[in-house]
Amino acid sequence: MRTSLHYAESLVPARRTTISRFPMIENGAHFPIVGRRFLDQGQVRRGKVGSADALLFSTRSLVDFAARYFRDALTCP
Repeated sequence: MRTSLHYAESLVPARRTTISRFPMIENGAHFPIVGRRFLDQGQVRRGKVGSADALLFSTRSLVDFAARYFRDALTCP
């Protein structure tokens, strides 16, 4: 998810230039806001990849959602 968010951010003109790190921790602690908002949209389901727990989602949907989020964030006062 994090790589897709970085990609979405790179699509936005006048994007931020400082680096922040957001560790992905279960139950929302330090989870990036845009990632949480995407999860809240209901486009993510939990499943298994092999025996590992995973979040399953369309990368294209995440990138489109995040790019809109970042563009909107840049136009808000």
